[in-house]
Amino acid sequence: MLDGGLDAWVKAGHPLSTEVPPDRAGTLAPLTVRPLVVDAEFVKTNLGARGIAIVDGRNSGFYNGTQTGGGPTWPHKAGHIRGAGSVPFGDTVDPANRLKSAAELQKLLANAGVRPGDTVVAYCHIGQQATQVILAARTLGLEVLLYDGSFEEWSRKGYPVENPGGKLAIRTRPLGKMVAGLGLGEPVTCDGLKAEVPLPPALSRQAPLIVATLGSTST
Repeated sequence: MLDGGLDAWVKAGHPLSTEVPPDRAGTLAPLTVRPLVVDAEFVKTNLGARGIAIVDGRNSGFYNGTQTGGGPTWPHKAGHIRGAGSVPFGDTVDPANRLKSAAELQKLLANAGVRPGDTVVAYCHIGQQATQVILAARTLGLEVLLYDGSFEEWSRKGYPVENPGGKLAIRTRPLGKMVAGLGLGEPVTCDGLKAEVPLPPALSRQAPLIVATLGSTST
Protein backbone atom coordinates (compact mmCIF):
# COMPACT_ATOMS: atom_id res chain seq x y z
CA MET A 1 0.00 0.00 0.00
CA LEU A 2 1.32 3.46 -0.93
CA ASP A 3 1.14 5.61 2.19
CA GLY A 4 -0.44 8.92 1.25
CA GLY A 5 -1.69 7.62 -2.08
CA LEU A 6 -1.00 9.12 -5.49
CA ASP A 7 -0.84 12.65 -4.05
CA ALA A 8 2.15 11.65 -1.92
CA TRP A 9 3.85 10.09 -4.97
CA VAL A 10 3.45 13.28 -7.01
CA LYS A 11 4.51 15.60 -4.17
CA ALA A 12 7.67 13.52 -3.75
CA GLY A 13 8.57 14.33 -7.37
CA HIS A 14 8.10 10.86 -8.81
CA PRO A 15 6.99 10.53 -12.44
CA LEU A 16 3.59 9.50 -13.79
CA SER A 17 2.97 7.65 -17.04
CA THR A 18 0.04 7.17 -19.41
CA GLU A 19 1.57 4.09 -21.01
CA VAL A 20 -0.21 0.77 -20.58
CA PRO A 21 2.32 -2.09 -20.19
CA PRO A 22 1.78 -5.08 -22.48
CA ASP A 23 0.32 -8.29 -21.13
CA ARG A 24 2.79 -11.00 -20.24
CA ALA A 25 2.50 -14.56 -19.06
CA GLY A 26 3.24 -15.28 -15.44
CA THR A 27 2.84 -17.97 -12.80
CA LEU A 28 0.75 -18.08 -9.67
CA ALA A 29 1.64 -20.03 -6.57
CA PRO A 30 -1.10 -21.49 -4.34
CA LEU A 31 -2.30 -18.86 -1.91
CA THR A 32 -2.91 -19.77 1.70
CA VAL A 33 -5.57 -17.40 3.02
CA ARG A 34 -5.80 -16.66 6.72
CA PRO A 35 -9.38 -16.40 8.00
CA LEU A 36 -9.71 -12.70 8.83
CA VAL A 37 -13.47 -12.18 8.47
CA VAL A 38 -15.90 -12.92 11.30
CA ASP A 39 -19.67 -12.83 11.59
CA ALA A 40 -22.18 -11.40 14.05
CA GLU A 41 -22.29 -14.57 16.13
CA PHE A 42 -18.53 -14.43 16.69
CA VAL A 43 -18.76 -10.80 17.81
CA LYS A 44 -21.75 -11.44 20.08
CA THR A 45 -20.05 -14.44 21.67
CA ASN A 46 -16.88 -12.43 22.33
CA LEU A 47 -18.43 -9.27 23.77
CA GLY A 48 -16.31 -8.50 26.83
CA ALA A 49 -14.03 -11.48 26.21
CA ARG A 50 -10.46 -11.15 27.43
CA GLY A 51 -8.02 -10.59 24.58
CA ILE A 52 -10.70 -9.40 22.14
CA ALA A 53 -11.18 -5.67 21.51
CA ILE A 54 -14.24 -4.65 19.48
CA VAL A 55 -13.51 -1.34 17.73
CA ASP A 56 -15.97 0.93 15.91
CA GLY A 57 -14.38 2.64 12.89
CA ARG A 58 -17.29 4.99 12.11
CA ASN A 59 -17.18 8.72 12.74
CA SER A 60 -17.81 9.64 16.37
CA GLY A 61 -21.33 10.95 15.75
CA PHE A 62 -22.51 7.48 14.78
CA TYR A 63 -20.70 5.89 17.72
CA ASN A 64 -22.22 8.42 20.15
CA GLY A 65 -25.73 7.98 18.78
CA THR A 66 -26.16 11.58 17.58
CA GLN A 67 -26.18 10.35 13.96
CA THR A 68 -27.63 7.22 12.43
CA GLY A 69 -26.69 5.29 9.32
CA GLY A 70 -28.59 2.93 7.08
CA GLY A 71 -31.27 3.74 4.53
CA PRO A 72 -34.93 4.78 4.69
CA THR A 73 -36.17 1.19 4.43
CA TRP A 74 -33.93 -0.13 7.21
CA PRO A 75 -32.26 2.57 9.32
CA HIS A 76 -29.61 1.59 11.81
CA LYS A 77 -30.08 1.76 15.55
CA ALA A 78 -28.55 4.72 17.34
CA GLY A 79 -25.26 4.07 19.11
CA HIS A 80 -22.71 1.27 18.84
CA ILE A 81 -22.13 -2.40 19.60
CA ARG A 82 -22.19 -2.89 23.35
CA GLY A 83 -18.71 -2.64 24.83
CA ALA A 84 -17.02 -1.43 21.63
CA GLY A 85 -14.37 1.27 21.67
CA SER A 86 -14.16 4.08 19.11
CA VAL A 87 -11.38 4.73 16.59
CA PRO A 88 -12.85 6.84 13.76
CA PHE A 89 -11.12 5.68 10.58
CA GLY A 90 -10.19 9.24 9.59
CA ASP A 91 -8.32 9.76 12.85
CA THR A 92 -5.68 7.21 11.84
CA VAL A 93 -4.21 9.49 9.15
CA ASP A 94 -2.76 13.00 9.12
CA PRO A 95 -3.96 15.89 6.90
CA ALA A 96 -1.78 14.56 4.06
CA ASN A 97 -3.60 11.21 4.27
CA ARG A 98 -0.54 9.40 5.62
CA LEU A 99 -0.74 6.99 8.52
CA LYS A 100 -0.02 8.67 11.83
CA SER A 101 3.04 7.69 13.81
CA ALA A 102 3.13 4.46 15.78
CA ALA A 103 2.92 6.41 19.04
CA GLU A 104 -0.17 8.27 17.88
CA LEU A 105 -1.86 5.10 16.66
CA GLN A 106 -1.05 3.31 19.91
CA LYS A 107 -2.69 6.14 21.84
CA LEU A 108 -5.81 6.04 19.65
CA LEU A 109 -6.20 2.31 20.16
CA ALA A 110 -5.40 2.43 23.87
CA ASN A 111 -8.10 5.10 24.32
CA ALA A 112 -10.50 2.68 22.64
CA GLY A 113 -9.67 -0.01 25.19
CA VAL A 114 -7.18 -2.00 23.12
CA ARG A 115 -4.46 -3.55 25.27
CA PRO A 116 -1.12 -4.98 24.15
CA GLY A 117 -1.67 -8.45 22.73
CA ASP A 118 -5.38 -7.96 22.04
CA THR A 119 -6.98 -9.07 18.80
CA VAL A 120 -8.73 -6.08 17.25
CA VAL A 121 -12.15 -6.85 15.74
CA ALA A 122 -13.11 -3.79 13.69
CA TYR A 123 -16.48 -2.86 12.23
CA CYS A 124 -18.14 0.22 10.71
CA HIS A 125 -21.34 0.65 8.67
CA ILE A 126 -20.82 -2.16 6.12
CA GLY A 127 -17.18 -3.20 6.58
CA GLN A 128 -15.27 -0.66 4.46
CA GLN A 129 -14.10 2.08 6.84
CA ALA A 130 -13.12 -0.61 9.33
CA THR A 131 -10.36 -1.80 7.00
CA GLN A 132 -8.48 1.45 7.66
CA VAL A 133 -8.59 0.72 11.40
CA ILE A 134 -7.38 -2.81 10.67
CA LEU A 135 -4.45 -1.45 8.66
CA ALA A 136 -3.47 0.89 11.51
CA ALA A 137 -3.67 -1.91 14.08
CA ARG A 138 -1.72 -4.28 11.85
CA THR A 139 1.17 -1.82 11.49
CA LEU A 140 1.49 -2.01 15.29
CA GLY A 141 1.80 -5.79 15.14
CA LEU A 142 -1.68 -6.54 16.51
CA GLU A 143 -3.79 -9.43 15.32
CA VAL A 144 -6.86 -8.21 13.45
CA LEU A 145 -10.29 -9.43 12.34
CA LEU A 146 -13.00 -7.75 10.25
CA TYR A 147 -16.66 -7.95 11.18
CA ASP A 148 -17.82 -7.65 7.59
CA GLY A 149 -21.57 -7.37 8.23
CA SER A 150 -20.80 -4.52 10.64
CA PHE A 151 -23.49 -2.29 12.16
CA GLU A 152 -25.82 -2.85 9.19
CA GLU A 153 -26.18 -6.52 10.13
CA TRP A 154 -25.93 -5.93 13.88
CA SER A 155 -28.89 -3.52 13.80
CA ARG A 156 -31.02 -5.89 11.74
CA LYS A 157 -30.39 -8.74 14.15
CA GLY A 158 -31.38 -6.59 17.13
CA TYR A 159 -28.19 -7.41 19.02
CA PRO A 160 -26.98 -5.38 22.06
CA VAL A 161 -26.37 -1.68 21.43
CA GLU A 162 -25.21 1.15 23.67
CA ASN A 163 -26.37 4.70 23.00
CA PRO A 164 -24.17 7.18 24.92
CA GLY A 165 -26.23 10.15 23.72
CA GLY A 166 -29.33 8.77 25.40
CA LYS A 167 -31.45 9.93 22.47
CA LEU A 168 -33.53 8.45 19.71
CA ALA A 169 -32.91 9.52 16.14
CA ILE A 170 -36.24 10.13 14.42
CA ARG A 171 -36.75 10.04 10.66
CA THR A 172 -40.03 11.60 9.56
CA ARG A 173 -42.32 12.09 6.56
CA PRO A 174 -43.78 14.52 5.48
CA LEU A 175 -41.96 17.75 6.38
CA GLY A 176 -42.86 19.32 9.68
CA LYS A 177 -45.05 16.40 10.83
CA MET A 178 -45.81 16.27 14.54
CA VAL A 179 -44.62 13.01 16.10
CA ALA A 180 -46.75 11.99 19.06
CA GLY A 181 -47.47 8.92 21.13
CA LEU A 182 -43.85 7.85 21.57
CA GLY A 183 -44.31 7.29 25.27
CA LEU A 184 -41.16 9.29 25.99
CA GLY A 185 -42.61 12.59 27.16
CA GLU A 186 -43.88 15.55 25.22
CA PRO A 187 -44.36 15.25 21.43
CA VAL A 188 -41.70 16.87 19.27
CA THR A 189 -41.97 18.71 15.99
CA CYS A 190 -39.58 17.24 13.43
CA ASP A 191 -37.81 19.13 10.70
CA GLY A 192 -38.44 16.49 8.06
CA LEU A 193 -35.00 14.94 8.40
CA LYS A 194 -34.22 14.13 12.01
CA ALA A 195 -35.28 15.09 15.49
CA GLU A 196 -34.08 13.83 18.84
CA VAL A 197 -36.04 12.73 21.88
CA PRO A 198 -34.31 12.43 25.29
CA LEU A 199 -34.64 8.93 26.71
CA PRO A 200 -35.46 7.89 30.26
CA PRO A 201 -32.26 6.69 32.01
CA ALA A 202 -33.48 3.09 32.08
CA LEU A 203 -33.67 3.03 28.29
CA SER A 204 -30.70 5.17 27.39
CA ARG A 205 -28.26 2.29 26.92
CA GLN A 206 -30.39 0.20 24.57
CA ALA A 207 -32.39 2.68 22.53
CA PRO A 208 -34.23 1.42 19.44
CA LEU A 209 -34.56 3.59 16.40
CA ILE A 210 -38.10 4.86 15.90
CA VAL A 211 -39.28 5.53 12.37
CA ALA A 212 -42.24 7.90 12.16
CA THR A 213 -44.28 8.01 8.96
CA LEU A 214 -47.44 10.03 8.57
CA GLY A 215 -47.91 10.23 12.31
CA SER A 216 -47.44 6.51 13.04
CA THR A 217 -44.41 4.97 14.76
CA SER A 218 -42.70 1.61 14.68
CA THR A 219 -39.56 0.15 16.25
